[in-house]
Amino acid sequence: MNSNLTSYISYMDKIIKSKKRVDYDKVKDNHLVMINFFQYERLVHLIVIMFYVLFTILFIYISISLSLFLIIAVIIKSLYTTEMEEYINGKCHL
Repeated sequence: MNSNLTSYISYMDKIIKSKKRVDYDKVKDNHLVMINFFQYERLVHLIVIMFYVLFTILFIYISISLSLFLIIAVIIKSLYTTEMEEYINGKCHL
């Protein structure tokens, strides 16, 4: 996009500085089309970046949630097995 923009700017500079007679209505129409094109390009980039940020935040949230779930599961399993061992050995009465 950067190369397109710089080439378009240089093209417009040549038209402005030219001594030849130019149909400015066509130049104006072309200019409006190019402005629309560049705005569309920026909108597409914005949407892509927003989805990237959304999925990154979602991935971090899921990773943290899964990590906490696994930690809690390990703690519960260790407590349960400890209680069962004490019950089997006769140290704990339910």
